[in-house]
Amino acid sequence: GCWKVTPLLDGKAVIKTLEIPRGPQVGLYLEEEVKWMLQNPDGSREECEEHLRSYKRSLENAPSDVLGRSDASGQATPIASASVGHGAQHFSKKVHVESGNGNP
Repeated sequence: GCWKVTPLLDGKAVIKTLEIPRGPQVGLYLEEEVKWMLQNPDGSREECEEHLRSYKRSLENAPSDVLGRSDASGQATPIASASVGHGAQHFSKKVHVESGNGNP
């Protein structure tokens, strides 16, 4: 089932595919990858990469106040939700999906 599915892309692959720097935004894309994989269980790595590229374009075209901040060049930079940082889930080996209601 979905509880032990290995991600199609790890953080390094996301960085390379999307040509983004290391940092919290990688977690944002890893979370989006998990959502996509759950909705597309038979999806390929290439389809997932294309979805993440499309998702990146949508974030880049969003107003900067939606994204939260802009970088030194003035371009909007996506920032991750509160789940990245303290208590962030680690997706490098296995996808860990937590229901949040105390049930495994």
